[in-house]
Amino acid sequence: MRVSGIIFDFDGTLADTLPVCFAAYRVVFQRYLGRQLSDEETAQYFGPSEEGVIAAAVGQSSEEAVEMYLREYEANHHLCPAPFDGIAETLELLRGAGVRTSLVTGKGPRSLEISFQKMGLRSYFDSVATGGLTRNTKAESISAAVAGWGLEPSEVAYIGDSPSDIQQSKLAGVVPLAAAWSPTLGKGRAALEAMGPEVVFDSPSELVARVGISSTR
Repeated sequence: MRVSGIIFDFDGTLADTLPVCFAAYRVVFQRYLGRQLSDEETAQYFGPSEEGVIAAAVGQSSEEAVEMYLREYEANHHLCPAPFDGIAETLELLRGAGVRTSLVTGKGPRSLEISFQKMGLRSYFDSVATGGLTRNTKAESISAAVAGWGLEPSEVAYIGDSPSDIQQSKLAGVVPLAAAWSPTLGKGRAALEAMGPEVVFDSPSELVARVGISSTR
């Protein structure tokens, strides 16, 4: 597989931040809905950014709820103190080999900034696009990143950990790749395979090998 650029998802792809998200959502929903939603119930709202998820679930007072979410997100970031093993090395190898890298995530800008401050990684990406308030906007953001590079969609891959990531990749016309290395992968490898990605990877090092870059690991 030869590509000139790879666009990455964040939650569940670069780092196991989903437990951090779920911990913050539990506090918010207990306060504003009077009950804690299960992780599976919370995931049903995914698509928009956290701001959009909270607005859809809470409705009124969503601005205060978002502020609470961000406080809890930062307070619980010890649940994910570092990126997945091998991610930083993978990004370094890709960029050292001339493969361009960007980030397209469903996260909101403020939670992403918290994670960047906790774990670094920002310097690896040519561009960063965060999520939409009312719907999944990854396909549009992927297309914008590709255009910013001046490449054809067929020259670029997007890698994410959810079936919707593969769907959005296909809508953007890029090579769809699946990351199956997250321990909190909700629907499992079979759900990813059912969406027809080009490749399902079980570790970041496999991505490096498939692109054809030598790793020292």
